[in-house]
Amino acid sequence: MTISLIGLFHAAMGAIGIITGVIALCTRKGGRTHIVAGRIFVASIVVTAVSATWLAMKSEEFGFIGAGVLVVYFMLTAWMAVKRPEHQSGWFEIGACLIAAAGA
Repeated sequence: MTISLIGLFHAAMGAIGIITGVIALCTRKGGRTHIVAGRIFVASIVVTAVSATWLAMKSEEFGFIGAGVLVVYFMLTAWMAVKRPEHQSGWFEIGACLIAAAGA
């Protein structure tokens, strides 16, 4: 069994996501370390999910394609939930809702 470069990249980004996720959970909410770790966590998990989707398409494992897309959707909507002020929504939320309704 050989390990591809994209597979190694996928594993490295997943490891970064796990490490920064633990750091974000273990630090004071709203603190500088928490914010930076959270940003890196979101970015690394989105990149991991995109690379997983690419690997699934390449190996024709179609069930994992949907899983990768779903993880990207969940991470981006969670990120926007954190970034938006309370009781406000915008075009992103409307589009995300329409995408979820279409997927259902």
